Amino acid sequence: DSVLYEIDASGNVLWQWYAKDHIDEMGFSESALKDIKRDLLADWLHINTASYIGPNKWYSELGDERFNPDNIMMVSPHARWVIIIDKATGNIVWRLGPDYSPGNPGADFDGLNFAHAAHIIPEGLPGAGNLLVFDNGKASGYGDQHAPTRRSRTLEINPIDFSVVWEFNHSRYGLIMGNVQRLPNGNTFITEGLTGVMLEVTPEKEIVWQARGPLPQYRAYRVPKDWVKPTQNTALSP
Repeated sequence: DSVLYEIDASGNVLWQWYAKDHIDEMGFSESALKDIKRDLLADWLHINTASYIGPNKWYSELGDERFNPDNIMMVSPHARWVIIIDKATGNIVWRLGPDYSPGNPGADFDGLNFAHAAHIIPEGLPGAGNLLVFDNGKASGYGDQHAPTRRSRTLEINPIDFSVVWEFNHSRYGLIMGNVQRLPNGNTFITEGLTGVMLEVTPEKEIVWQARGPLPQYRAYRVPKDWVKPTQNTALSP
């Protein structure tokens, strides 16, 4: 099963969450549940992301308890959902997917396929409070909630009304892995995963920086220069 643990610096388990206890909250259809029962000995959720929501306007300004900074966002690429777990109760209090049929959240953009790195953009960055996610496009989902392969894309989504705020369609297919990061200048830093390609993309969707890292490249981050401490014989350029 997929399990989340919160562990302190001494190795003590402070909090834990078992996916099997919340399967009825995950939005699976009867057809999907039949598929899952057949696959229970396999990696049925394949959780690839778990992060704290962090301070955000939905909680501080609107009092929306679903976005309590201590709550946790989690992604299942196999099941095609992103959820928020209430840290206090363990209940799923917000969900995108896995049912993307008309009228459901995410139907307007045809849902997510094998997504990675979904998180709430932190305060102080352009788009703060929105959901940023790398949508790989790989075929995924169970039963009648399964979807075929499509193009990889990066999505910025309003988590209240589920509208797409910004979208970048990739020229390469990121089969697995991947990461997205909003930068202080408003650009988005993207790791395309299996291709090893890293991109910096402007809000106007112009690629202004590109490099290829080791293969495969699970995820990369842009960090401030002052995080890097030069060695005795190394100087950083301005």
